Amino acid sequence: MSSNPVYIPYKRTGFSHHKCYLRETKGCSDKLSSEHYLSENILNKIERINTTIDVTGLSWLPKERLKSIGKSSLVSNILCTQHNSDLSALDSIDGELIDGIACIDAEFNENDPVAINVSIDGVPFERWIIKTVIGLVESNQIRQKSGQPFVYKKKCLKST
Repeated sequence: MSSNPVYIPYKRTGFSHHKCYLRETKGCSDKLSSEHYLSENILNKIERINTTIDVTGLSWLPKERLKSIGKSSLVSNILCTQHNSDLSALDSIDGELIDGIACIDAEFNENDPVAINVSIDGVPFERWIIKTVIGLVESNQIRQKSGQPFVYKKKCLKST
């Protein structure tokens, strides 16, 4: 991870919920939320095409096993409701990316495709990726090949 911190917007409440991974900001609410460690925006787009989501590689699945599940199975209590709300704006950027890819894909499959430009703001996209990876780490959904959990430096998550 870069030595530059990811800036997380938050409201200072003075409270730290012991199960919220952003508790060091002292911007927590007293309730946990069911956080989708994979963006709910992307999961909604997948469910519009399929009725279930096919997953593999998650810690609770046997190795190399594919399982069809509903999006409500892809949540964990890793954020308080305040931080979940504070970070929700980051989830809109993934929708822009998926829509851009779908547009390019649709045009590519036409008989006479034309060039399409898709522009995504890199800073919020990078923050969304980091939020997603940390969500997967904090919910113990991914592990190193050795079976050991991934770790990251909490000081990389700084608040504005």
